Amino acid sequence: MSQDRNILPNEQDGVESLFNDKAVANDNEHFRLAHRRLFPLALLLASAFLVFLYVISPLSRVSAVSVSGNDYLSMDYIRSLAGIKEDDFYYTVVPASVESKILADPMIRSCTVKLLSGNIIQIGIEEKQPVGYRYDGDEPELLLSDDETIALTSAYMPIISRVPLISGFDDEEKTHRLIKAFENVTRNAIEDMAGITQYPLSYDDEALEVQMRDGGWFFSSYYSLDKINEYSQYASAQTNKDYCFYAIEDTAVVTSRTCPWNIVSVPKEYWMSESGDYIYNKWGDKAIKHYYRDETGYYLDANGNYILIPIDSNGDDDPDPDFLTHYNAGWYATGVLQDPSQVQEEETDEENQDDASGETTEENNAQSDDSQG
Repeated sequence: MSQDRNILPNEQDGVESLFNDKAVANDNEHFRLAHRRLFPLALLLASAFLVFLYVISPLSRVSAVSVSGNDYLSMDYIRSLAGIKEDDFYYTVVPASVESKILADPMIRSCTVKLLSGNIIQIGIEEKQPVGYRYDGDEPELLLSDDETIALTSAYMPIISRVPLISGFDDEEKTHRLIKAFENVTRNAIEDMAGITQYPLSYDDEALEVQMRDGGWFFSSYYSLDKINEYSQYASAQTNKDYCFYAIEDTAVVTSRTCPWNIVSVPKEYWMSESGDYIYNKWGDKAIKHYYRDETGYYLDANGNYILIPIDSNGDDDPDPDFLTHYNAGWYATGVLQDPSQVQEEETDEENQDDASGETTEENNAQSDDSQG
């Protein structure tokens, strides 16, 4: 009986030890489970904290927005199109999205957006070329070199100080031809123009009349407007500042002469017979006298008079087919075509007279010397 009492306490201690070990194992297992759950949460919280620190720091913001390639449009206007401001989140800027916003403006031809180091947004653009502005009713509009017409908004207002005011050219074909005429005109030449319209000349009913900002005037056809690129050189060499410049089509010549509104019109003169009766043409109209001329003016004889174009038996003009050759040879010195042989005889007679006069002078001089001796 006493032996049983000595064994029971030891057995009781073993049982308690077993329960204690099991409790410790359970605690360890619970800790491991809790650790597995808490570690990702702690990692997430740490990451969120780092993100929070980054967001509130200047490193997360756009530091600058650079714009290049703009000339007519301001940098602030390009930035407003992009919708980007300094202090915006740098990594929320999507270049393709910004490019599409900028390209939506009708004055922009191309655009590229790049994210640079230092949180800089770089915007590079290419503008379309405006060639002038005009009014469609009361609404102003810009004409662009790509044959496009756009409304003249407040953002474009500074442009009108650098392009000419276009008057006329109301139908679509004339507008297209005018814009085509600017194809080879430089930007500097465009900025020298104050206004452009049409002025009918004797040789071109649709001549372009360009008023320059320095007060000068330049006339050309649709196809010779590019000669205005050298206007500053012509103007500096011009002696008579009241004259206008004329660009003759199909030639490299730009002439300076009387402006068309200052040209005194020649009154109509009619052909008359020797008996003093009017000569009529085949249409029954009085035959009008016409004079030789080119785009720059009338040809003059040796006395400064206009050279008359003869008429045939029907009262129609019968011009000399080789007039320019004969004129340059001096055969129109009297105002009518002279026989070349007659011209040569007259020249020979003049030479003989000069020689005879010279010989007489020499003889007189010799006699004078003898008498003095």
